Amino acid sequence: MDNQIEVVRRRRSVGEWTALLAEQVESGLSQRVFCELRGVSMSSFYNAKSRAKALTVESEFIEVSCSPEPTESAVSGWDIELILGAGVVLRMRLA
Repeated sequence: MDNQIEVVRRRRSVGEWTALLAEQVESGLSQRVFCELRGVSMSSFYNAKSRAKALTVESEFIEVSCSPEPTESAVSGWDIELILGAGVVLRMRLA
């Protein structure tokens, strides 16, 4: 009788990985223990976690206001300059 361990590879959908990642966090278990208990390879778990993190986009909105209130003649044209950092400046102008 062979003493070989049969490794079963399973492809999981994005939804399945999302559920597993959330389940690990909610379980309070370390990633290693969670993976051992669920039969998930650590490398697959880390890869799924990296892919999920890359898909997460954080957005920050800021309020823009005019002070004092623009007059009707001032609204006919505008200039906007956004300084994005790293030497990148976006300028928009309506004359």
